[in-house]
Amino acid sequence: MKKIVLLFILTSYCFGQSNPKDALKKINSYSKKDTVKVEMIVDYCVANTFSNSAKVLKMAQEAYVISKEIKYTLGEIRSLNCIGNSYYQQAIYDKAIANYTKALSIAEKLKDTKNIVIGKNNLGNLYVRTNQPEKALPILKEADSILVESGQEFTQTRAAILTNIGGLYSSLKKHKEAIEYHKKTLKLCEKLKISFGIAIATCNIGEEYVLLQDYKTAFGYLKKSQLLSEKEGFDNFLGKNYKNIGVVLWHQNKKEEAFEYLKKAIVVCEKTNEQNVIIETLEILQQYYAESNDYKNAFLTSLKLKKVNHSVISIEKQKAVSEINTKYETEKKQNHIVSLKKDNDIANLENKRQKSIVLSLSLFILSLLIFGYFIFNRFKIKKQNELLKLQLLEAEKTIIAEKKASQSELKALKSQMNPHFFFNALNTIQSYIATNETEEATDYLNKFSKLTRIILEMTDKNWITIDEEIKMQTLYLNLQKTRLSNFDFQINIKNNSIHNATIPTMLLQPYIENAVIHGLSHKLGKRNLWVNFEINTKNQLKIEIKDNGIGLTKANEINQKNANKNTSFATKATLERLEIINRNDLKIAIETNELFDDNEKSEGTEIKITMDLRYE
Repeated sequence: MKKIVLLFILTSYCFGQSNPKDALKKINSYSKKDTVKVEMIVDYCVANTFSNSAKVLKMAQEAYVISKEIKYTLGEIRSLNCIGNSYYQQAIYDKAIANYTKALSIAEKLKDTKNIVIGKNNLGNLYVRTNQPEKALPILKEADSILVESGQEFTQTRAAILTNIGGLYSSLKKHKEAIEYHKKTLKLCEKLKISFGIAIATCNIGEEYVLLQDYKTAFGYLKKSQLLSEKEGFDNFLGKNYKNIGVVLWHQNKKEEAFEYLKKAIVVCEKTNEQNVIIETLEILQQYYAESNDYKNAFLTSLKLKKVNHSVISIEKQKAVSEINTKYETEKKQNHIVSLKKDNDIANLENKRQKSIVLSLSLFILSLLIFGYFIFNRFKIKKQNELLKLQLLEAEKTIIAEKKASQSELKALKSQMNPHFFFNALNTIQSYIATNETEEATDYLNKFSKLTRIILEMTDKNWITIDEEIKMQTLYLNLQKTRLSNFDFQINIKNNSIHNATIPTMLLQPYIENAVIHGLSHKLGKRNLWVNFEINTKNQLKIEIKDNGIGLTKANEINQKNANKNTSFATKATLERLEIINRNDLKIAIETNELFDDNEKSEGTEIKITMDLRYE
C-alpha cells in the first residue's frame, strides 16, 4: 500500500505556521497555570505536529496535567489529541489510539461537534496507517458530513478531512477519486488563502498524476508546490516534491536533472527525518541507476537502502522493548502507592473504631465486645480477600508483561535474520558486477528488488500464510537457479485446506538457504530440492524440506575446513525464535536427518517440521 501523508485537525493552526521559538518564549515567560497557559502549549504542539520531537510530547502531557488540575475539559480534549498525534508520529499506535479514544469520548459526552470531527479524523488516520482502509473511509466521510451539516463547509478543518480522504483513495489505488478530493482541498485552501494547504494539495495532485503516468500535468502541480514550499519553508513536504519531480524528469528523458532532484530529496528528508520518503527515493534511484547501466551506483544505493531499512527496523524494536519495560515499572510503582494508601486508610479507620469502643464501654460492655469481635473478624476476612485479589491482578500483569517481552525478543531476532539474508544476496550481485556480467547483474538485481520488497513487507508480521511463504521461496529459489547450474526445485501442497494456514515469518528460509548453499552448491551433476506441505494423521501441519546434496557430514567438514563461523547464524536464530514461540501455546518440532542409499553413501538431507494447524 502506498505511503500517504495524513493531516491532524486540532485547531486553526493545522494549515498555518507560527514561529516556534517565539511561541516557546511566550510559554516559558507565562507562569500562571490557567486556560491561557494550556491554550498556548496546545497551539505550540499543533504547530509542531510533524516535528516528531520528544519535547512536543512532554509539553502536551504537561498541558493535560494542568487541564485536569483546573478542570478545563476542552483543554483535556485538545491535549489528549496532541499526545495521540505525538505517539502516532513515533508509530506507537496502541498509545495513540488510547489517547484519541479518550478525547473522542469526552467530546461526545459534551456534544462538541468540532472535537467529535477531530476525534473521528484521528481514528481514521490511524486505521489508514495500520492498513485498515475499509474502516478508515466511512469514518472520514462521516466526519466530512458532520462538518457540512453543521455549516462548516468552508473551514480549515474540512480541508484537512478532504486531504485525508484523498490520501485514502490513493492508497486504494483509486487515483482519479483521489485527485477529485485533492482538488476540492486546493479550491478550499485558495478560497481561505492557506498557503500550507495549497502546498500540500498541489503536491498530492501532482503525485496522483505521476501514478497515472500523466507526467506533463503532474509537473505543473509539483512545480507550483515546490516553489511555494521553498518560499514558505515547508520542508516536511519538499522532499516528497523533489522525489516526484525527479520521476517526471526521468520519464521526460531528462536524466541528469532527474538524478539531481532525487539526490536533493534525500538531503531534505534526512534533515526532516522522513524515513519513508528516503526509502522510496532510494528504491527509485537504485532502479534508475540499473536502467542506466551504472551498476556501481546501483549497488552502492542498494547498500544505503539496506542500511536505512535496518535502522528503521532496529529503532522500532528498541522502542517496543523500552515501552514494555517502562509500562511494567510504572504499573508496579502505581500499585505500590495504592497499597500504601490503603494501609494508611485502614490504620485511620482502626483508630476511629477504638475511640468509639472506649466511649461506649461504660454503657454496653459485654454486648459491644461481642459485636466488636464479630465486626473485626468480618473486616479481617474482607481485607484478606481484597489482598488476594490484588495479588492475582499483579500476577496477571506480570504474565502479560513477560509475554510482551517475549514478543519483542522474537521481533528482535527476526530483525537480525533479514540483514543476514540480504548480505548473502548482495554478495552475489557484487560478484556479477566484479566479473562484468551486466545482463545477469541486471536480471538478478530486479529479482532481488522484488524479493527485498516482499521480505520488508513481512518484517512487521509474526505469522504469514503458506501461500505467502511459497511466493517468497519461489522467488528466492529462482534467484538461486541463476547462479547454480543443473539446479531445479519443486514445491507441493498435498491438502488444499492449508493454503491459508499460517507459519512463523522467515521460518523456512534458513533451512532452504542451507540446503542450497551448503548441500547442493558443492554437489556435481543434477541438483534437486523438494518442499512439501501436508496434514499428517494427527491433524498437524507437516513441512518437509529435502535435497539430494552432499549431506550433513561432508557439509560440516567443508565448513570446518574453511573456518566458516557464520553458516549457522540464521539456523541458530531460528531455533531461538522457536524456543520463544514454544514457551507460549503453540508447539513446533524440528527433526534433521541425513539420507543414505543402500551402500551407506550420503544422498542428501531431510528437514521435518511439525506444528499445530493455525489460521489467522
